[in-house]
Amino acid sequence: MLVKLVEVVDVKGHYTSESEHRFFLRQVFVNSGQISYIRPVGKQELFYSQLNEGKFPDGLSKDVSFTRISINTGGSTSNIVVVGTEEQVYEKINNASKQLLKG
Repeated sequence: MLVKLVEVVDVKGHYTSESEHRFFLRQVFVNSGQISYIRPVGKQELFYSQLNEGKFPDGLSKDVSFTRISINTGGSTSNIVVVGTEEQVYEKINNASKQLLKG
């Protein structure tokens, strides 16, 4: 089942020639059956300091939480950071699975 989340993307060195971190948000649909783990992003990690420095899009609350999820795609694993607490992300995944069962 696909779950819609909001991914945090760091453009440094990936999408522009910028030498500093700058972030944007985008919708991402994740297969809930391929998620290996969900864990909170620690307050000491880059995302929170950059949020306080204004490196995120306007309108994003300074009280926002970030969660790292690991996605297993068979031969490889990738990690993404999404907006929300680990409980909020878990609820979205859990609710999507329940919808599938209800038909």
